[in-house]
Amino acid sequence: DDYIAITDSALFDVIKEVSYAAWIKPNGTKSGLILNKFASGAEDKQLTLNTTGEILFYLYNWSGSSLTSTATVTFGQWNHVVATYNGTTATIYINGKNSGSKTASSSDIADSTGDFYIGENAARGGVSGDGMGGSIDDVRIYNYTLTPHQVKTVYNNGAVNFE
Repeated sequence: DDYIAITDSALFDVIKEVSYAAWIKPNGTKSGLILNKFASGAEDKQLTLNTTGEILFYLYNWSGSSLTSTATVTFGQWNHVVATYNGTTATIYINGKNSGSKTASSSDIADSTGDFYIGENAARGGVSGDGMGGSIDDVRIYNYTLTPHQVKTVYNNGAVNFE
């Protein structure tokens, strides 16, 4: 039910390269938003959990459109998810391991004037309850593409141990 809305800022205006990282502990099998940047009619960046535990990375205006992970997160446990984009290739990592990549023709990704949301997006067409069920922690946004080694380092150094 809880979410964070961060007012649009130039810090979130990433169009060439980006990496998103977060620790998630999904409850049950409810799909929903982990991270999202949205303005009415212009949803430009999205990291979502689906009901089967796959992670979806969506980039508006990228000719590849979206990428779904090949592995799944474990419901009821902490999982580290990372999504990167280097200008042509999107990659998802789950718990430090590559879980799929997709390459498309080079394209800047769209950037709207919308706010950046963690956990839900109350402005998303008036829809409420579209956030991931569970907990989200240690959200990180990088204005560059993390390398596989950097992803593994963030995973190993940032491991949470909540109970």
